[in-house]
Amino acid sequence: MRKYYFKIFCLIAVLIYTSQISAQTQLKSQVVTWFNDSTVEKHPWKAAATVFGANMAVWSFDRFVEKTPWSDINLKSIRVNYHHGFAWDNDMFLTNQFMHPYHGSLYYNAARANGLNYWQSIPYTIGGSLMWEMCMEKEPPSINDLFSTSIGGLFGEVTNRISSAIVDESARGLPRVGMEVAGFFLAPTKSITRMINGDMFHSRPRKYYRAYKPFPLHFQGGVGASFNADQTHLFKGKFSNIIDVQVQYNDPFEIEDCKPFDYFQLNATFKQFSNQPRLSRLSAMGLLWGKNFRPYKNHKMLYGIFQHFDYYNSDSLFNTSDKVPYKISSSAAFGAGLLYNFQNDLKTISMDMGIHFNAILMGANLTDHYVVNERDYNMGSGFGNKVYSQIKFSNVGTFYLGLNFLQLYTWDGKSPNEKLRPNYDTYNSQGDNGFTNLLIINPRMEFYINKYLSFNLEEMSLIRHSNYDFYPNVSYHTFEINSSLVYKH
Repeated sequence: MRKYYFKIFCLIAVLIYTSQISAQTQLKSQVVTWFNDSTVEKHPWKAAATVFGANMAVWSFDRFVEKTPWSDINLKSIRVNYHHGFAWDNDMFLTNQFMHPYHGSLYYNAARANGLNYWQSIPYTIGGSLMWEMCMEKEPPSINDLFSTSIGGLFGEVTNRISSAIVDESARGLPRVGMEVAGFFLAPTKSITRMINGDMFHSRPRKYYRAYKPFPLHFQGGVGASFNADQTHLFKGKFSNIIDVQVQYNDPFEIEDCKPFDYFQLNATFKQFSNQPRLSRLSAMGLLWGKNFRPYKNHKMLYGIFQHFDYYNSDSLFNTSDKVPYKISSSAAFGAGLLYNFQNDLKTISMDMGIHFNAILMGANLTDHYVVNERDYNMGSGFGNKVYSQIKFSNVGTFYLGLNFLQLYTWDGKSPNEKLRPNYDTYNSQGDNGFTNLLIINPRMEFYINKYLSFNLEEMSLIRHSNYDFYPNVSYHTFEINSSLVYKH
């Protein structure tokens, strides 16, 4: 767990540091053009070697430093994995729903750093995941890990672009070292490739970065407090300190020749000084393909195909209770979306709306019954939709309302009698048979203090209805209130 938290803290520092670099870049009206794949020579075999090396490095750490039993592999364990076939594993929520997608991003960025585009990088995430599942663990290969790593890892394009944004190759000295370190924590395999190629140590002339439009990375970070309610009790719950990070790349309504992730959003919430998980919330959305049109004056619209990633995690609020408020994720989801923007002639009022319909290939949600090893959640597939609307008043503030609905089905479960088996280490199940409806309602008010600072007040209500085949149905409702002082640029 400590090494997971260390990575999360490093990510916070990276994103805060990103804001400073992007601010400087905006002031200089520059944009770097690393995303034109045709300008980078393709090295598919170097990419494959980097993926192999990444797996060997992670395995070596687990085997010789952490000395984990499952990393004590040999040819016999590999043969057993092939004969056994795929199963559902019982790792903790953080490992399966966040760390595996992050691991997949290492494979993805190994390919991107060697000149391959989004589509050409997909076989590397799949291949790297298969290598790990079949050969690098002394336990059956995991179905859910293959999906989360291979598909969730494609969000490595987000870390790829942000890491490229914060590394100014015309800089020297301590600032350059800080940029390279920050870039490494976001996309390690990309930084290693740059180090091998010599780009990490090469200083380019300033004119290399000259461009004709402002840098398209917009950042805001906030610090404040959060209250997790015990169910619906307004004065019973747990307080935490929070750090909020939001990143948006590009204005979606100004994209002409759309490439995957030419527009994306990333939102993360970290909680400190409480018994809650350090990484509480992480959601990302990337545009894979889209088309802009303007039906009327001042009205902009975009329809397209999007990839989604959602992660919400919490823990028991009190030591005397084992009730967990929520655990939700969709690590592999795709769907159609429609975006809308309106701005009046005086530019004093603007409105944004969006609606998305998604197919969830792999997701997870808290269960009331299935508890095996470190796992207390069901896994499954389903569908969902997201709807949001916000209205901005210049020099005053913003009101935002978001709805996120997910319906997840668990079909490969076991009956209560089967769960009495003692050998839980190899227990192969998605969880409790049935389906779950999850609704997240997220209103937010933002009050502008000046050009760069604002005060945010946010509420998140979560309503869960779990329909079990072998147990009584359960309905659960809880909420969370966040307030923060936000810096934006």
